[in-house]
Amino acid sequence: ALLLPSKWLLSAAKLLFRRCLGPSGGPDAERMQLIRLAGILAASLWLGSACAFQLLEGWSFARALFFCFMTFTTVGIGTDVPSSLASGLAATAYAYVSLSLSVGL
Repeated sequence: ALLLPSKWLLSAAKLLFRRCLGPSGGPDAERMQLIRLAGILAASLWLGSACAFQLLEGWSFARALFFCFMTFTTVGIGTDVPSSLASGLAATAYAYVSLSLSVGL
């Protein structure tokens, strides 16, 4: 149920499109706006989560990026595992949000 877009979420997305990505010019323009927005969301989620894991775990930024990429793509090699409860909860939340975003794309 959380993966399905609600009417409120769709209207908020349309408002965001108009304000940030410009007016829509038809179905193709709206599709391109949606692709741009999804790319921005995915990149900001990936980079922001890498920063969070860098702070929580003390990993290098490259290692945190690798962990987030492996989690986002559901490869899960398992070379890096969160060691504390806070980072484990953050990893669980990141996995849920990133998988929800990738299923929505």
